[in-house]
Amino acid sequence: MQEEKYSHYLDQINELLTSSRSDSIDLDDKAQKSIRLAELLTLLANEKQTPTEKKSLNSLSKILSTLQGRAIVSNLIDQSFRSKSLSKTLGQILHIFTLYGLPEAFPKSLKFRLLALKSLGSMFPKFSKNLIQKFLIKESLNILSFADSYELKKYLNENKKIDSIISLIQNPSFGTNAINNNLKNILRLIEKPYVKSICINVSDLISKNCLCIAYSQLEENLIKLYKKALDKIFAKQEKLIILNVENHKDLESAVAIFEKVLSREEFSKLKVGFTLDAYFPESFEMQKRLTVFAKKRYEKNGSSILIRIIKGFSLNAEHITSSKNNWPSATFSSKIETNANFKKMILFGSKLENIKAANLGIVTSNIFDIAFSLILTKENSSEPFIYFEIARSRSTVAIQKALDKIIGKNLKLFCPIVFKKDFHLASNFLLGKIYDTTNSDNFSSKLDILFPGSKNWEEELDHFIQSLKFIDQISTLKKQNQDRNILSNRSKDLIFENEPITDFSIKSNVNWAKKILEKAKNYIPEDLPIVINKNKIYTKLFEIRENPSNPNRAYYKYSLADANQIDIAIRAAKMTEKKSQTIKIEKKCEILKNVSQKIRENRAFLIQNLIVDIGKNFFEADLEISDAIDAIEYHINHIYKILSKKDVLFSPKGTILIIPANCFPLSTMAEAVASALVTGNVVLLKPREENALICYQLANLFWEANIPMEFLQFLNCSNDLFAKKLIADKRINSVMISTSAKNVQKLLKLRENKDLIAGTGGINTIIVTATADREQAILSIIDSAFSFSSQKFSSASILILEKEIYDDIEFKNNLKDACLNLKVGSALDLTSTVTPLNKKPDKELLKALNELDSSETWLIKPKQDPNNPSLFSPGIKYGTTKDSFTKNHELYAPVLSVMRANNLDHAIEIANDSKYALGAGLHSLDPREHQKWLSNIEAGNFYINSKITDAKIKRQPFGGYKKSCFGPGYKSGGENFLLNFFNISQKSLPLEKLPTCDWINSLSEFLEKMKISEKELKLWYASIGNYAYAWQRLSHDTDYNKIIGQDNIHRYVPRKNITLRVTHKSSFLDAIRVVAAAITCRAGLEISYENSNKLEEFNWIDLLPILPNIEESEKDFIKRVKEGNIARLRLVEKASKELQKAAALSETYIIDAPVLANGKFELLHYIKEISITYEYHRYGNFGIKESEMRRPIT
Repeated sequence: MQEEKYSHYLDQINELLTSSRSDSIDLDDKAQKSIRLAELLTLLANEKQTPTEKKSLNSLSKILSTLQGRAIVSNLIDQSFRSKSLSKTLGQILHIFTLYGLPEAFPKSLKFRLLALKSLGSMFPKFSKNLIQKFLIKESLNILSFADSYELKKYLNENKKIDSIISLIQNPSFGTNAINNNLKNILRLIEKPYVKSICINVSDLISKNCLCIAYSQLEENLIKLYKKALDKIFAKQEKLIILNVENHKDLESAVAIFEKVLSREEFSKLKVGFTLDAYFPESFEMQKRLTVFAKKRYEKNGSSILIRIIKGFSLNAEHITSSKNNWPSATFSSKIETNANFKKMILFGSKLENIKAANLGIVTSNIFDIAFSLILTKENSSEPFIYFEIARSRSTVAIQKALDKIIGKNLKLFCPIVFKKDFHLASNFLLGKIYDTTNSDNFSSKLDILFPGSKNWEEELDHFIQSLKFIDQISTLKKQNQDRNILSNRSKDLIFENEPITDFSIKSNVNWAKKILEKAKNYIPEDLPIVINKNKIYTKLFEIRENPSNPNRAYYKYSLADANQIDIAIRAAKMTEKKSQTIKIEKKCEILKNVSQKIRENRAFLIQNLIVDIGKNFFEADLEISDAIDAIEYHINHIYKILSKKDVLFSPKGTILIIPANCFPLSTMAEAVASALVTGNVVLLKPREENALICYQLANLFWEANIPMEFLQFLNCSNDLFAKKLIADKRINSVMISTSAKNVQKLLKLRENKDLIAGTGGINTIIVTATADREQAILSIIDSAFSFSSQKFSSASILILEKEIYDDIEFKNNLKDACLNLKVGSALDLTSTVTPLNKKPDKELLKALNELDSSETWLIKPKQDPNNPSLFSPGIKYGTTKDSFTKNHELYAPVLSVMRANNLDHAIEIANDSKYALGAGLHSLDPREHQKWLSNIEAGNFYINSKITDAKIKRQPFGGYKKSCFGPGYKSGGENFLLNFFNISQKSLPLEKLPTCDWINSLSEFLEKMKISEKELKLWYASIGNYAYAWQRLSHDTDYNKIIGQDNIHRYVPRKNITLRVTHKSSFLDAIRVVAAAITCRAGLEISYENSNKLEEFNWIDLLPILPNIEESEKDFIKRVKEGNIARLRLVEKASKELQKAAALSETYIIDAPVLANGKFELLHYIKEISITYEYHRYGNFGIKESEMRRPIT
């Protein structure tokens, strides 16, 4: 055996540590000793590092030192193991190198292999794919190991000098089967005699869906694990089991359950561990709590426990959660604060009076922190009660060797393990590790370039000193301290921010929720009046509403208006219109701000009413409260921007009839009513029979906030009177309704196509390709398909799987497991996810829930509750085809139909074969597939690698086209929604302008030769210049929110099917301006014209050969409208009654508003809004977007 070289540094280290034993010194002296020790440790580590190790480390560091290199490695790890298809995988790998190129930092040998791969990959696909995969696995095995028995035993034997703490990377806990499988895998590891220490993730043991159920699962599964560990003690094979909490939301409950389980007498002699992350301020308080618990246990002759202190591994993931929910960050805002808390926890924990009962595990590769902890250990003589843990990696080998010489058995290696067949699951850990080792804030990113006296050394030394100074300054209070028991006030910030949703990881908020549900169980609402002409009237006519969770008994009565009362309400509204228009905008906004504040103040009461009225579960009801607040505050904030356009006149429409959505009655009513009122209109509110209670309660808040009752009247009536006396009444200037698409045509006929704005639903699709993260896709699918019992307009009803995914048995089983994991029950039960439908199912719903087409099979068959005919468990059908019933019907019931597609093109074809175009989702990691899908799918809201039921005010404005919308198409929650309530006319000419395109220039030349006035020519040039100016701004993608980890793109795209009708009554200049507007934004415009003396001066075909032209009589044109061949019709004069009736039959939307010179508003007729949500982060790794600026969190 080769004799080990003598080390002068090792002698100095031992001398320094010996001098520190039992030597109580102040913090400054500790710091000086630590700095000297850190220098010696670094020199010793450098001395122990072999030339081969240095070369290998430098090579990897160079690759990961650039954004380009990190993006390539991250994408290769994430995407190379997804598809089982050889051609897809190889194509994906080659595309990554095509997209990012070959960084200069890549070693020459690797460059040569990659160039050969690009050249010869298609000739030798299997060899080429294996080449890359083997390279990635080889590199990954420097920081993890395989969990398969042979490989794991081999690894542990090779490293038997140092105890390894293994952590198994497993499937997400989709449901009971996945959790049981995860538990079995851990129990098998405990059984293995060569496994001594296991770190177990809380998420492996609990459900993903309901926290209340999850924590009882955690208790149950911990008991099983601890019993197995206890058995091993009796067999003299002691095991150390350490619990790791990956997510902040689980921390408080996990500590409580850990204490509860360990308080059982049978576990009094069992030593187990708990991990605390120093980047959470309250971890210090948790440490003190656990230490007190441990001392009491120890005093009763119980075993000690272990507190494992780490700095934190999921910083970006925590920031993403906070950013999406508009919460404060759960973590410290600076690295120095985290480092200070880490030292604070070590100082407290290393005291002899604490460490005997609560042993310490110190997890860090920071040489200064290691030195500091070693000094404390010697000072307190606490070696028997402490260990140091370093993550296994190439960059820590030198430190590991150095520490092994100093502390020996007190050193442990952390090693994640994964089964070979599940290697793709390791991408979560590996991507996080790439971020961790390359983030300049982290010490581990500088391990290979750190040497005493260097610039990096001086920087880290300064950080160390600063963190020591912060120890007594940092707060140890929880940053996410929301308490719904305490009233919150509206933000005084002038910039709109989404209302924070409730954080149910906070115990006080869970208790708050339980109290509300207890009240709801005994809540009997008062009967509801109609409110017309300032009077509350209880009528003899009424209907009875049942509680969806407690059917078959009367719950409340709501009064119905008769024909005379409807007439009184309309006359009162018309008499009030002028009064409404005289109130200043500032006054209106202030009153409506009071409404939103009242919603905040009455959150609990409104949640209670949503639960009992429409059967929403608690969490969905809580989300809707925040949406309602957002809806009001966003629009009253945004109206000032709209009114700043001084060249146009905004006039209120008058009397607006509003019928809120069945699925979101509170938030849709809040948005529509507030928008109508702030724009100077008066409102007739007609709730549905399913949501009269919640709409009345919200109306009450409007009145309490000083909205006059005559401005907002509330009336219910029979369906017959609604049709004949309300919808059809021409005194009502506009109707805004959320309804099914099949109901729109009836309403159009009744209103003769006069100002009906309908938000409708759709048959929403999710496509999953072979390149998808299948585990992530399943979680998104289940949420998108079954939240609120599939009754949202955005709910997914069709799942289209590329054939490889469709045929994947594991995917199918996991999808089934996740679906069966959903708790079905009363909305009065906090644990229920799927609650009763808010109305009894009709024949179509029952057919979808109970029957199969010939090609279909049940993966899960829905079951109807024997005591509640409206409560169904969720179902999944496989084998649905384009002709199947569920593919062609707009359904709002908990059933998901799964279809098979040959490839993405085929999947898009299937999805687009629909009358609807509302929501669509794609799960794929291939950016080429993203682009193809975005360019071809027909939808209004697009979601990539995200659930599709995630629309929020401003962030993801909601609405579609085709049969999913009727009217102008201004999205709910978007910047144009307020325009629904205005008539807009030109007041003066706009001043902004930009150069126009050649076709419009040719029109200008043509007009200059015609005999038009100077005034008209001036109007023309002002219009076309402003159209160009407006399109230059509208044509750019915008993300107003800059959420961390998620893009939310607002995009305008040209409409394809617009017809301009020109008759002898038409203004020629207005018609040409419409043409100019359409050409400017590249809309698909068809010109239909009739021959007349007025238009003989020119030929439309000669003038505009780039646009389709049809010469036809008015009779022929109306016939074409009736046949449904025209979707969107632009007129430059008011539509005739005959044309309106024809359009009502075919659901043709008529635009006969004045042609505007202002491009911002005129161009909106020819373009449509789409919202694109792209979850671009991968488990907290931002890839190529890591340097982008995002909205900061506090």
